Amino acid sequence: MADERKAGLDDPRAVDILTTEHWSLLSTRTLGYQEMFGRTTIFTARLSAVIVALALVAQATRFGRETLTFALALLSVALFIGVAPLHVLYAARFRRQHGSAADAVGSRT
Repeated sequence: MADERKAGLDDPRAVDILTTEHWSLLSTRTLGYQEMFGRTTIFTARLSAVIVALALVAQATRFGRETLTFALALLSVALFIGVAPLHVLYAARFRRQHGSAADAVGSRT
């Protein structure tokens, strides 16, 4: 018999490769969840601090016009701080996926 090479799922190494890929994907997903929960926790803590600061300012100014101006400025900054990292995260993910797809297809010029 000639040395026959098995291809596809008939190759005994296929199970090892698929198992490794499976566990790699699971760990990547777990890291994604941890990052998401960490960012959510930090944003919630910042938002809580903003609310406490607004309560103190409102009490000090007796809910005057300054309170509304300060609230608008502070909430705008808190919203920007909460949304900007998400934009950076999604942009990085898009670049990573687009780069992987380009590598898989190869450069066609």
